[in-house]
Amino acid sequence: MKKYIKSWGQNTLSFFDATFSRVAIFSSIVAFAGFRFADIPYSDWVLIGFGVYIALGIVVSKPKYIAPPNPNSRIPIEHVNEQIANSMGIGLIGLASSGKTTFLDATVSRAYDGKETARPYGQLVRIPDTEPPQQVMLVDSVGAKNHIQFTVQAMSVRILFFIDHNPEGAAEEISAGRVSEHVELAKQVSHAAIDQNLIIDKIVIVANKSDQWQTSDDSSRGMLSLANQVRDIFKAASPYRDVEVFLPFSNMSASDVATLLKAISN
Repeated sequence: MKKYIKSWGQNTLSFFDATFSRVAIFSSIVAFAGFRFADIPYSDWVLIGFGVYIALGIVVSKPKYIAPPNPNSRIPIEHVNEQIANSMGIGLIGLASSGKTTFLDATVSRAYDGKETARPYGQLVRIPDTEPPQQVMLVDSVGAKNHIQFTVQAMSVRILFFIDHNPEGAAEEISAGRVSEHVELAKQVSHAAIDQNLIIDKIVIVANKSDQWQTSDDSSRGMLSLANQVRDIFKAASPYRDVEVFLPFSNMSASDVATLLKAISN
């Protein structure tokens, strides 16, 4: 019921945003006819009629989304809520190049094209080893745009928060600047959840790129320290009921990807 109300509310806001011109036209017609609501004897009926007009518009103005025949197709963000009612929404949040899209592609065995996500989208993904088959809705965000990450969080029941040690693909050393950026993003995401009065069932901090940072004891300790800092930030924020750390992890490992997907789904 809560998901339905949230989806209906967002659709209502979308309708109003798209129909300002209708309201303006309607108001112009009334003004042109020389009417003022205060002077109409049956103004209550006029207001009721106007309300019916708006209500009908909400119901019929937005065409029903038809899911693509290919289950691996990306679902536009504006249609995710229509699909999310029948599956758990899991948001992917993190800095650019931290592994969000690579993880999502790996869950559906799709080759990563190496491009940064330009627009958020949803993806229905089957949970491994479930019978009957179960699926979740993974929602990919845009790492360079925090406001989109806040929106994705608000759509989700659970969150995967990706961290790494270095934005460079082959780098082995821990980047102090990158660590600071992860910590700052965690603070902003948690503040957004508080401001929006969200309740997040579970958030998992994913220590990605272990195939690189596990090459030395120093980098391993640095990643563990970062994971603990981010964990403490989310634990101190009331919206997150359960905070976990998934460490080590690598998107390059099919076993890690399958294990993480099952962990966030249970």
